[in-house]
Amino acid sequence: MLVSKFRLFEQPIGCKVETAEALIKAACVLHNFIRIREGVFSTPSHPSTINSMGYQNIEDQGIRPTRAAESNRDFLCDYFVSDEGKVPWQDNFS
Repeated sequence: MLVSKFRLFEQPIGCKVETAEALIKAACVLHNFIRIREGVFSTPSHPSTINSMGYQNIEDQGIRPTRAAESNRDFLCDYFVSDEGKVPWQDNFS
């Protein structure tokens, strides 16, 4: 979803891991802000790459995330659902 909204994520991020983590966290916050302001459904930058569930399907394009990217994604997923990373209103969306 972030790739379809922010072009920054269309290619590997060339910076330190800490900086990449900060960029991803900031993009998540911006994404949630946009969902609140514009609604859940917004137009992605590349609609032809969106599958029937509303997610960008990059595997169809022959693009696979690196193990480091998958590890960072899993770390951030765990963080944002933990008590430490959770925001009070995030469970209001289904």
